[in-house]
Amino acid sequence: MRTEPDSLPTLNLKQRRAILLLASGHSGTETAKLVGVTRQTVSEWQSVPKFRTQLDALTQEAAQWARQELRSLTLEATQVVRSLLRTGTCESVRLRAALAVLDLTGVGRTSGFQEPVFDPTGKDLGAVLDEIEREGRHVDEGSQSRAHRPH
Repeated sequence: MRTEPDSLPTLNLKQRRAILLLASGHSGTETAKLVGVTRQTVSEWQSVPKFRTQLDALTQEAAQWARQELRSLTLEATQVVRSLLRTGTCESVRLRAALAVLDLTGVGRTSGFQEPVFDPTGKDLGAVLDEIEREGRHVDEGSQSRAHRPH
């Protein structure tokens, strides 16, 4: 016999707050402390069907929102890479931007190998682009200081 959701016990305020905290990435221990209960209580709540159902739904919703937010940054990220490729003053920055594009599109992979040619550390595109930009600034600053140095 299936239990209807309406016949399950209603979640109290602390449980609803715990759901929000857990779904937003807080640990069970952090959640317990913020809600004012023990870690064991939070664990017990997580075995309650209505609690688990609401937590899972909210977690899925948050993950979907995050994916949509990341997709919305695709055009801007592409423009940054395009700019680095076309106007980067440092050849190593331009090369790394080009390799990132090739790797992230799968073009930079050698036939028969699944390992990426670029960035074996598994950094995300944003981290790669930030690193490229920092390196470019560092190289540009170094070349400017050498240009102003008396010979």
